[in-house]
Amino acid sequence: YVQWVSDRVWIYEKEVIVDPSLFRNMLVRELVLEGVEGYAKVFWNDELIGRCDNAFKPFYFDLRDKVKASNKLRIVFEHTGNVEREKERRAYPLPGGSRVYTRKPAYHYGWDWGPKLNGVGIGSANLQAWTGVRIEHSMPVVDTITPEALEGTAVLQVRSSVSGLLHLNVFLDGKKVVTGYAVRVRPGRQE
Repeated sequence: YVQWVSDRVWIYEKEVIVDPSLFRNMLVRELVLEGVEGYAKVFWNDELIGRCDNAFKPFYFDLRDKVKASNKLRIVFEHTGNVEREKERRAYPLPGGSRVYTRKPAYHYGWDWGPKLNGVGIGSANLQAWTGVRIEHSMPVVDTITPEALEGTAVLQVRSSVSGLLHLNVFLDGKKVVTGYAVRVRPGRQE
């Protein structure tokens, strides 16, 4: 009988040793958590820096001016059942019960091949530091297709720590197909 696991508050703690020189010239310093299964409060050096509530998306936490040589990361997982019941009480009942309010793998709630083991966990935790522009997501969209050609659009979601004009080159099968496409960027996320 291990059902009690989901009836508890769980606390994950880790000392994080950082060489501050790694972050010296970087404009963006962040903690990235992925695969956080449950409702969690995230603390960095005993300061609440944010919350996680979806196992299927990454969470980015700004650590600018918060990184020291020795740091403490603490992630406090709330009692999932209590949060689910509270969400159901505030909204309205949905098919599937209160579990449908939680974004985590469905097999945690039992399956025909396994028991209900609604645990909590963290897929990965990383410190990242960077300056410039990063492509976070890309999505090709086919506009038209014929036997001779395919025309489409690439939708990019970027994050930038700078303002300016970004020149893109697009390659297909190692061959440059678009040269010098210019896009204006500003700090933050944009499409």
